[in-house]
Amino acid sequence: MEGHKGAVCVTGGTGYIGSWLIMRLLDQGYHVRTTVRSDPGKPHLCQGYLALALLMSSWNMHKIKMILEGILFNFCNFISLWFWNLSVCHIEQREETNLVVGLEEDTHEVISQLTNHGKTNLAKTVYNRRAIHHHFEFRAWVSLPDEVANDNELENIFGSQIMSTTVETNAKDQYYWIREVHDFLWDTKYLVVLDNISTKEEWDTPKSAFPKSTNGSRIHKKDTGFLKSLPGASEKLQIFNADLSDPESFNAPIEGCIGVLHVATPVDFEDKEPEEIVTKRSINGALGILKACLNSKTVKRVVYTSSASTVLYNGNDEDEMDESFWSEVDIIKAIKPLGGSYVFSKTLTERAVVEFGEKHGLDVVTIIPSFVVGPFICPKFPSSVRIILAMILDDNDQYKYLMNTPMVHVDDVARAHIFLLECSTAEGRYICSSEIMTLERMSEFLSERYPEFQIPTLDYLKEIRGYKTAGLSSKKLLDSGFKYKYGLNEMFDEAIRCCKEKGLGY
Repeated sequence: MEGHKGAVCVTGGTGYIGSWLIMRLLDQGYHVRTTVRSDPGKPHLCQGYLALALLMSSWNMHKIKMILEGILFNFCNFISLWFWNLSVCHIEQREETNLVVGLEEDTHEVISQLTNHGKTNLAKTVYNRRAIHHHFEFRAWVSLPDEVANDNELENIFGSQIMSTTVETNAKDQYYWIREVHDFLWDTKYLVVLDNISTKEEWDTPKSAFPKSTNGSRIHKKDTGFLKSLPGASEKLQIFNADLSDPESFNAPIEGCIGVLHVATPVDFEDKEPEEIVTKRSINGALGILKACLNSKTVKRVVYTSSASTVLYNGNDEDEMDESFWSEVDIIKAIKPLGGSYVFSKTLTERAVVEFGEKHGLDVVTIIPSFVVGPFICPKFPSSVRIILAMILDDNDQYKYLMNTPMVHVDDVARAHIFLLECSTAEGRYICSSEIMTLERMSEFLSERYPEFQIPTLDYLKEIRGYKTAGLSSKKLLDSGFKYKYGLNEMFDEAIRCCKEKGLGY
């Protein structure tokens, strides 16, 4: 364990590489801020929050911003609340349009009858109801003054009331209270009422403190318990909600960091979305993160996690390729490799990241790992490990992608990220790949090392047809002083052992 080295932001912290990076950074003495995005596939019915932003300065319907960013109860998927014989419908604010969304007639029915009772009285009735009191673990009523000097003062009042403490307005950095409240509310079912929000701009200041809801009455959150249980995490790890679709959501976690490891990326190996959509989200998110790094004035280097797919598909007949090779869009579309939209988006995103760094004088280094193999601490079965273990898992649909496979151990990838973050002379692109194995050699290796598994024979594999990629040269990375620690034995031994321990595929 080394001493404190400063704060580093890792995007995509629940992923395979991101989570392993966090573990290694904590072990080496860094404070880590990581970002995770809401998981649209897994509604967690035990978590939820209700946030109300109340406008006290105007009765104009077009200016009322009543925001219910997540109502979730344990005993059913939704609850209809009745006050004064009124049915309160779900209302949310769509940030991209600044409109109140919901059944318009219901919205008018609720709001139009508040003239006698008032919006504050309505909120207090909700706030003080016994069912609400028992459901939410934490409640806070935040009373804001009619006028504030600036966003910092508003943030200070907002944060200090929720956290029940006071701090001088200028005593902390710009996003101090946003981070404090966000972390405090992260795993808590809470009700926060903001009284006297009069403009959308005022709401923009505190809103990023609330862990995000993406589906009205449900909160979708990825499992972060495995990160919080890492050695040193309780003292040195902060977790933020952020999404590439909302680049500004990365501002708070990046503020004050000395380095950023941008690992998060849209992954769609099944090509469910058009490549143009995936690519736009990837590029816009990456550029937004780079802009946040520039604005922070503290970030000294960004390490962008690219992919071997940005190198290998270029039409050149080479046995081995280095960082000077770039995949070409037309070749990608013609070959249609595994996860075509992913390959397409990674290639164009890396180019955009490199160009942005050069144009704005931001120190950006890109790392290009091949197939990442080995153990994993994330709950999800990493796709690269699953594909590499296809012969053991009897998944013959994947064999065509293993004709000539460059690979690298996950810990070497994490170590290389940190090496490039710290190496003063690092610049440009760096391939990170330590081994290569043909389909036939993989069959022989697995049959010999793991006789307990039924590995396909060489005769059977002769019938497999697929695109044979070139090898990858790590000469530039090795010449910079980096050394690989792991070989094929460790990659497969540790991956198989991890899968058995987690009950995956066996």
